[in-house]
Amino acid sequence: MSVSNSKSHPPIKIGLALGGGGARGLAHVGVLKVLEQAGIRPQLVVGTSMGSIIGVLYCFLQNAMLVEDKILSRLKSPKMAQLGLDKFSRQKSKNLVDHNFRQAMERLTRVYMLTSAITKDHLIAEEKIKVLLSLLVPEIEIENLPLPFAAVAADLITGSSYIFRQGSATLATRASAAIPGVFPPVPYQGMQLVDGCVVSLIPVLETVQLGADFVIAVDVSQPLAVTKPFRTGVEIWLRADFITNMHLRDVHLNSADRVIRVKNLDFSWNSFNSAREIIAAGTQAAQDALPEILSALKTRQPWWKRWLSRTKK
Repeated sequence: MSVSNSKSHPPIKIGLALGGGGARGLAHVGVLKVLEQAGIRPQLVVGTSMGSIIGVLYCFLQNAMLVEDKILSRLKSPKMAQLGLDKFSRQKSKNLVDHNFRQAMERLTRVYMLTSAITKDHLIAEEKIKVLLSLLVPEIEIENLPLPFAAVAADLITGSSYIFRQGSATLATRASAAIPGVFPPVPYQGMQLVDGCVVSLIPVLETVQLGADFVIAVDVSQPLAVTKPFRTGVEIWLRADFITNMHLRDVHLNSADRVIRVKNLDFSWNSFNSAREIIAAGTQAAQDALPEILSALKTRQPWWKRWLSRTKK
């Protein structure tokens, strides 16, 4: 989609910022389908974590339906089943017995994770994430993709972000999706790279930095749920960390021209067995946001007015 207010204004360079969220990031596929059907095709895609995996696949195939077909088929493959990533997925409780059993299993899982975190730097072997990426990510150099793409990771040593704009797409997505404590850090050029969500849950600022002048951000994060008092220090720490991330996410989203918030995503990061439901949630969210996006693109302001409006937020 090429949009311009007048002959004096060049076409809008649309950038798509795809956020992280593990399996919830599959909702990006539904968003891409709706945007594509509406004739909105980004000139730049920037992804964090799962958003980088979906983003690079879209930039390679340039067709949202093909992306969906590939993901759904690969998630059903024997290799995916052998990874066991859904081992600790949360299941919806059908009755009180199921609910109590799930709570007990979640407590045991926390104990296992905490014990493992003391003795090693990851819970899931590096080979498993490599297998997962081999199923989804094309073997291609980022600079050779038909559509410009970038992936965001975080360097544990300096605390800064690192943006992959060239080199191996597999390496870039592995670093961008290396959930701290779950997957091992990725060594690269003297850095120790982990999940881009550490520095940029939704890479809006990076998308602007790379030249997009109209950014559509896709938020697949979970909302802050009202819950009962916390009983342990670990629960308090996790809650506080979630609140911090929520506020940082909102700061980044304020720089987006439009935000697609995918709701009803009550899934854990490894619920890949619920792919169809998650994709459907993304489709619904994009359909709800589409009229406003189309209107904003048609009435786009000159760049200096948009800059002023962003600095006032």
